[in-house]
Amino acid sequence: MVAYFRRQTLICMVFGAFLGGFSAFFLLNDYLSAQGSVMRVTVIGMLLLLGVVLGRFVALRLAERKLAALTALLYSQCNPDAFIEKFSKILSSTPKDNIAFFDGCVKMSFAYEAKGDFENAAMVFAGADPSVLKMHSLHASTMIANQLMRVYLLSGDVVNAESWLNRLKELEEDANTRAKMLASQIHACVELGSKWLAFLNGEDTDIDYIKEEAELAKNNIYRAEMENLCGDILTKQGKAEEAKEHYESAQSLVPELWAGKQAALRLEN
Repeated sequence: MVAYFRRQTLICMVFGAFLGGFSAFFLLNDYLSAQGSVMRVTVIGMLLLLGVVLGRFVALRLAERKLAALTALLYSQCNPDAFIEKFSKILSSTPKDNIAFFDGCVKMSFAYEAKGDFENAAMVFAGADPSVLKMHSLHASTMIANQLMRVYLLSGDVVNAESWLNRLKELEEDANTRAKMLASQIHACVELGSKWLAFLNGEDTDIDYIKEEAELAKNNIYRAEMENLCGDILTKQGKAEEAKEHYESAQSLVPELWAGKQAALRLEN
């Protein structure tokens, strides 16, 4: 998290070290002057280290608040334009060998997705290489594959969607031997992707699964996308009135964003 705000973190740590030094030379000066050189160096070093640790802790809390405010723009306020404007500079300065960079890419891609700008939603990952990570490469690869699969499913690009779905399946097999919890999360993504792709290919689709996905959605943008998918499936099944309810729900959730506008077009038709 602090990787997004490195300058702020550095300032907090330097200020913490300054406070540690101030405590040593001004508040404890009488005590230290009576000690031997080894004790003086030890105490000063400990105070400097303590100041740095406290500074990093403060930086972490500040970073948490800033990031929460930024993500609220996207997920709570459903304002992808404001998020992109404020977060793009932060992401561009984030080290590409940090898991925070990949998490930020997913957020940025989702923002473009919300606008219906699927080209940029995919291009966000152009410089993302999970292999540079040592501990989190599997997690980063999963985030990228799932987001790209969704982007291509939304845009109706069946070929690329299937390609990234297959990549997710490979990652699930890998995670089964390395990270069971991650494997279960990937499996859920594979399930959704498989059913979604089946619908785009003209096959029968489990509408109840998609309805549940919409109900469990954690933000209105994603929920509206799932409501549209429910409507599309029901329309194909000849259930126009039931489909209309889902389109109306999607339109009401994000009327100014891509999913809401798509729902409005479907209602007109």
